[in-house]
Amino acid sequence: NKFVIFVSFPKEEGKVITADENSYSLLKDTNSKKADGIFDSLIPYIILIAIFFGADWILYTHEQY
Repeated sequence: NKFVIFVSFPKEEGKVITADENSYSLLKDTNSKKADGIFDSLIPYIILIAIFFGADWILYTHEQY
């Protein structure tokens, strides 16, 4: 069996968009101490809370069965 699929777009949507001549990049400012690490100081607390709730859930399920 041979399937032929044809898709047609309106002329307005068929225009080719030219590449932007500007170059963009995501870089941290070297002078900034925490450019994107706003919550870095909370990571140890989040890990401890996750371990606590995981252990609590294991003990809870162990008591149920």
